Amino acid sequence: MAKKLRVGVIFGGRSGEHEVSLRSAGSVVQAIDTTRYEIIPIAIAKEGKWLSPPDAAVLLPAAAQAKLSNKILPSTRRDVAILGDPSHSGLITLNNNSRESSEPLDLIFPVLHGTYGEDGTIQGLLDMANVPYVGCGVLASACGMDKVAMKSLFQNAELPICKYIWFLRSEWQKDPDSILRRTKQKLGYPCFVKPANLGSSVGVSKATDKKSLAQAIDLAARFDRKIIVEENINGREIEKPQVHGLLELQPADTLHGRRRLLEQLLRLSLRHLDLRARPRGSSSRAGRSAIVRSSEARYAVRSPRRSNGIHTVLPVCARSPQNSERLSSSQNER
Repeated sequence: MAKKLRVGVIFGGRSGEHEVSLRSAGSVVQAIDTTRYEIIPIAIAKEGKWLSPPDAAVLLPAAAQAKLSNKILPSTRRDVAILGDPSHSGLITLNNNSRESSEPLDLIFPVLHGTYGEDGTIQGLLDMANVPYVGCGVLASACGMDKVAMKSLFQNAELPICKYIWFLRSEWQKDPDSILRRTKQKLGYPCFVKPANLGSSVGVSKATDKKSLAQAIDLAARFDRKIIVEENINGREIEKPQVHGLLELQPADTLHGRRRLLEQLLRLSLRHLDLRARPRGSSSRAGRSAIVRSSEARYAVRSPRRSNGIHTVLPVCARSPQNSERLSSSQNER
């Protein structure tokens, strides 16, 4: 029987988007093909405590729990963590000052939202631990999380962006009238107020006048010390992230399409680790190729076959080339 790769799904976290992460993790777990991959749920509580797989599993919806191995479900409470030490790989059980690897992991699928998850912090830990993971690296995650830093990069690249202002919570508390005047003069109403280091839901408000603007800023300041206010734009939002590789998939405007998108993202993130490096421009079998940029220890997978639907671009990243050898041998057993 083929050996399954063990995929650690990390969710929850200390940010204000903890509950959002729980829902996202449920969707990811349900989309993973359990005939090929063994799912190891790893949750982080709001206060930052790491939860063992049995304790993490109960936070997932019932449909996601049904996808987990029976070995996960019996609760055995224990302190666990991933250490930034490559000699202790996987999920470590902490007992009486001794460290024992209890859950070896082949790959991590981070489903954390907001700070301490999407901002490069968990990515840095996984890099130090030498564990491959799905998604952006440290720099891209950090820049993408901070809306002010991201806009500065866009401006430096001469990309068109909406008008905005930003300020610190301490500035708002010291002189709110000045900030209200500046917002009206530069942006007008309506405008949108956001914590600079969260997503696009928690702490985000639309302000239509001076009173609602002050309320929106107070709300955003509860979640971050840096606040950004953007002008209103009547347009359509299209999300098309591209970090390390190109993957063309079927349209994701249906539940089936979204599920297949997640399945293929995980499958290719795992599969590309055991493909041989090919120089740019070289041919590949069945219209597929793997590009390995060894100098950056980053990997990318692309599927150049065209589809009749929307071309969705997804980041595919595996850091830690030492672990790629271990994954390669596991994959080759199939």
